[in-house]
Amino acid sequence: MKAIGGEIATERDGLTLIAACIERCTNLDTLPTDCLSPQFLQSSTWVAGLVVQKRKDYGIRATALLNIESTSPRFREFALQSNHSTTYHICKTVDEAERWLVEERAS
Repeated sequence: MKAIGGEIATERDGLTLIAACIERCTNLDTLPTDCLSPQFLQSSTWVAGLVVQKRKDYGIRATALLNIESTSPRFREFALQSNHSTTYHICKTVDEAERWLVEERAS
């Protein structure tokens, strides 16, 4: 599923996306850059960490489309750590995101 419209600014927004995945019987999701609010990208708000953890709790694997070079050093650190997991990966392109989701699913 690819999220369209709206921004993830709170943990509740993340839960709304999880509910949408469950309603559509999928455990794969891609978050485009325009869905990632400033609050999501700000490490001090913990929104990204909370949303990623909730997705992991519900077994939903996700990618976010984002050039991490344009983010803060703390968010880049979070992104690099997340990219070592099997549940959440930050990608620069849609092709990279799709490839990661398919490869991880096959593993």
